[in-house]
Amino acid sequence: LLLQKRLGGGSLWDNYFERLAMFKAAEGHLNIPDDYPDKSLLMWLSRQQDILHLYSAGQPLEILPTQLKKLIAIGVCESKRVGPAVKMSSRTMKRKFPSKKVVLG
Repeated sequence: LLLQKRLGGGSLWDNYFERLAMFKAAEGHLNIPDDYPDKSLLMWLSRQQDILHLYSAGQPLEILPTQLKKLIAIGVCESKRVGPAVKMSSRTMKRKFPSKKVVLG
């Protein structure tokens, strides 16, 4: 839980989302280049794309409904995929990205 908090009091997820929103505001898109200096943002975006891919396939997964709405609203589902598509079951997603979030699906 401590790892999910940042100094401003928001969650780590919110921190990444804010950084992604700033990138979109500056660049007008979410197609982050591979040589972008913020590699952790690239990795986070790739994970969010995987989550949306599983969600669109009807698989249950763990994500807060508000987070899902934010990802869709900002256009993550329309952005160019970062890295190769990764097929993961919801069980694998839970193991790789554990959380105490609401299970949708």
